[in-house]
Amino acid sequence: MRDHMRRGFQTPQNREGQHGAAREGQEPSGVPIVGMSQIRQMAKMEFSRAKRYGYPLTLAVCRIDRVESLADLYGQESRRLLMDRLASLFAHRARTTDIVGRLTEDRLLWVQTHTDLDGARIAADRIRLAVAGMEVQSGTKQIPVTLSLGLSCFADGNTLFFDSILYQAEKALERAQAMGGNRCEEHPMPTKKMPRRPYLPGEGEEHGVEAYSGERQVDPLAPTDSESTDRESTDWES
Repeated sequence: MRDHMRRGFQTPQNREGQHGAAREGQEPSGVPIVGMSQIRQMAKMEFSRAKRYGYPLTLAVCRIDRVESLADLYGQESRRLLMDRLASLFAHRARTTDIVGRLTEDRLLWVQTHTDLDGARIAADRIRLAVAGMEVQSGTKQIPVTLSLGLSCFADGNTLFFDSILYQAEKALERAQAMGGNRCEEHPMPTKKMPRRPYLPGEGEEHGVEAYSGERQVDPLAPTDSESTDRESTDWES
């Protein structure tokens, strides 16, 4: 199903991507770049799997720095050129298990499955440095390009909703670009693990994004310690 959905915004192979993969001793992965109509759906599916099976998943929202200014200086065609080159670089450097797609006109969403925040940070810095080393020309002019990324990780049931982790990644990206760009910022992981409980009937992502403050959340439906003790005593006496 994923292969069928991964269409749109695909770019041809480029020399920089092939040479970059060869330098790292890897063959180009050729990861397809997903279109805007599909990336959220596919990312939500991966989030649901991670939540069900308990493995980490990290989202990275990526954007070329000062893309509006670059378009003003070099023309609107340069904007399309930059996004094509960025997509091509991701297509050849991302893992085959990753999902990369166009989130908006100038942002990519990078879904890294089975990846915690430490591993995602290493991968993000490699992509960031590769973008800084790209040679992009518009006519006779060379365009200086840098990339900023915002990371947010799902792990240990720290959130219930996909929209929460995506929002956190987008805010981290905004911080990275506000600090000058060409950097990777992340949403900090909570210090305490959020307890899991079964879903209630009708409960789901359509009800909105939960507010998670990082403090331990108490389930109002769960029995207290005294109630649990009384119940166990009653069962034992019967």
